[in-house]
Amino acid sequence: MNPDPVRTALPDPMGWLTSLPAELRNEVLRRCSEITKQQGQIVYRADDLAGGIFTLVSGRLDYHWTHLLGGETLFYAVGPGWWVGDLAAISGQPRRLDLVAGRDSKVLHLSRASIRELSATRPDFMPALFNMISETLRAAVSVLEFMSIDDPTIRTAACLRLLNRTGGGWNGSLLLSQNELAIICKISRRQMNMALNEFSHDSIVELGYGKLSVPDPVKIDGFLMNKRIKL
Repeated sequence: MNPDPVRTALPDPMGWLTSLPAELRNEVLRRCSEITKQQGQIVYRADDLAGGIFTLVSGRLDYHWTHLLGGETLFYAVGPGWWVGDLAAISGQPRRLDLVAGRDSKVLHLSRASIRELSATRPDFMPALFNMISETLRAAVSVLEFMSIDDPTIRTAACLRLLNRTGGGWNGSLLLSQNELAIICKISRRQMNMALNEFSHDSIVELGYGKLSVPDPVKIDGFLMNKRIKL
């Protein structure tokens, strides 16, 4: 039995599902259980035992640091189609971060048992899964890269570029407030306002209530290349 149309149409910014044969892709999606989370509800906590992997159908999922003392804990946010929890699911080690619904969200969960079964019966499953893990690691390195940029405006542009890539199902409309973006970028609200005003003037970003739109990602690329940032 094929999965429902919503699952079949799930965005795949990591490219791992679309690399699978159609029948295996449908089997992966069929095995996923559906979870609904209201804004602020926990998907999993740091130090939880590894369970499986999760992807977002709609809404937003937030990573939070929990071992830091005080201050804002929001670390990063992902959008529809991005998969999370993969490293712990493979290694069996406890979770490292809290995963929280940043907006009312619909989530799919592929259990660790299903991952083991698919790995044992389908030799083409594991290479695709490792491709997904490599995308997670690439995104993590990209976070470190934009955090190393001193200029707050350039850092914001690099962050927006990555957020747009890790939220393919948002279609350029990022469900983030300006304050949330400032927290992720680790800059002040004043610095964020200055950056976004510049981007808005140049039509790189469109500002909305509780969201930011990136109508043309090529413009962010152009801005960063003009600043001699390697993409």
